[in-house]
Amino acid sequence: MDKYYITTLAIYFKESYFITSKRSELYGWVDFLANCGGLFGLFMGVSILSLLEIFYFLTIRPFSVRRKIRIAEQRLPNEVHNSLLAVVTKVE
Repeated sequence: MDKYYITTLAIYFKESYFITSKRSELYGWVDFLANCGGLFGLFMGVSILSLLEIFYFLTIRPFSVRRKIRIAEQRLPNEVHNSLLAVVTKVE
């Protein structure tokens, strides 16, 4: 007959608690895109503020200048507007 021997092993820890930890990526997608955009702007010399300024000078500013001139012409229809006055002198 076969004899079976049974061994019991009891393991005890010094402390009864453990520290949980969660691992995650260092940079998420938003951080990655922000870093790429910042580096691109640094190397190209372009930022969102620069793009907004270009947009302003190409679109909004010409309309506001035309509006100011139109208002000035309506206010003083018979007089020459001072900013458009040019003085030409002839030197002999």
